[in-house]
Order: sequence, then C-alpha cells, then structure tokens
Amino acid sequence: MLTLELWPRVEAVNWARSVVAANPHSNVIVVTHDYIDGNGNIEQSASYGATSPQYLYDNLVKQYANIRFVFSGHVGIAGSRVDTGVHGNKIYSFLQTFHSNTTNPVRLVEIDTSTESLHTWVYGPYNNQTFTEYDKTISGIGVVR
Repeated sequence: MLTLELWPRVEAVNWARSVVAANPHSNVIVVTHDYIDGNGNIEQSASYGATSPQYLYDNLVKQYANIRFVFSGHVGIAGSRVDTGVHGNKIYSFLQTFHSNTTNPVRLVEIDTSTESLHTWVYGPYNNQTFTEYDKTISGIGVVR
C-alpha cells in the first residue's frame, strides 16, 4: 500500500514508481487525498499542488500491471471508475468523501484474493447507517501471484 500526499510532487511520484517497479510480484493499492470526483472522472487540475491527479494516473497508476486499486477522497460523496492500464490490467478507483457529524461514514473494503473479488460498502458507525447505493461487488479483479 502506497499512501501519497495531496497532488504528489514529481519527486514523490518518482519514488512511488521505484517502489512499485521493485516489487512486481506484489499487488499495489494507492491511496491519495484527491484523485476522482463524484462522477468518477479523474481530476484534471490541482488548485495549488505540484501535479494533478491526471499526472498521477499517467505517470504511475496506468504504467504498472501490479497497481490494482486507487482510493481517494477530497471531493464529491462517493464514486468509482475502472481503467485499463498499459499492460491490459484493470485498475479500480474509489472515492469516499462524506462530511457528517451524525453518521461519520467510512468506506469498508473486503478483498478476497482466492476468488479474485472485491466487495466495498459505505457504513456510518455513529448511527449504524448503511448507504447501499454505494455497495459494489466486483469479480475477476485479477491479482498478482
């Protein structure tokens, strides 16, 4: 799992590239503050950052067959998208941004490598609220073995 800063600097992206390249037999999850919006589009600009989410996608995420997931927040409520990397691999991206003092929702993720599936849902632990409209189950996610 790689956790990157908001709109990572070029040096941070280059560092992440070296880590992913050095571990080709490891499944990689990228976590960053801002990546996709509530409609599932990759953000194109960064208000004051050194790069953009699109830069991160172009220069890291799509370049490596072992990058499987990107998780982010910052904008929207919840969203997701699926991209195909340059090696034909599927990359699943999820946005989770709820600002609530009454539910404090979080995205929960369950990955089953034996069945190559993912289940994700949003849950509000403060009041036991579920947000079923954001439930997703994906089969055939492919994993590096």
